Amino acid sequence: MIGRSLFLTTALAAALWGVSVPANVAAAACPPECNGTMKILTEADAGAEVALSVGETIEVVLSENATTGYTWAIERIEPAVVTVAERSSRYPQQGAVGSGGHAVFRLTAATPGKGTVRLRYWREWEGDASAIRRFQFGVTVAP
Repeated sequence: MIGRSLFLTTALAAALWGVSVPANVAAAACPPECNGTMKILTEADAGAEVALSVGETIEVVLSENATTGYTWAIERIEPAVVTVAERSSRYPQQGAVGSGGHAVFRLTAATPGKGTVRLRYWREWEGDASAIRRFQFGVTVAP
């Protein structure tokens, strides 16, 4: 019984914080304004091809621990195709020193076209050589 309770509690916490939630079942990580329809990508979606319509928004949620100095940043984006609407962070426990969280990038389809979005996990002050992970996906925007 304790094992089942622990599993349910962990699953609920993961859903509430958007932890490793597949893009097609990420309703719990979807903010209220998306009405459960926003596309959400996680690390599991690396290399994906995403189809959007002009004005549609997509969220990219990646694990990070800024206390190590490493953060996610946009490395490449096609600004004529998609724009960064917001960059924020989510942390599971406020005040938990050293705890990791998630970088959240909200991107909006700007104009019809095709492009690539690439992010890097790095220490900005150390330059590109400090990048230890990358996340990339393709995007096609239809009218």
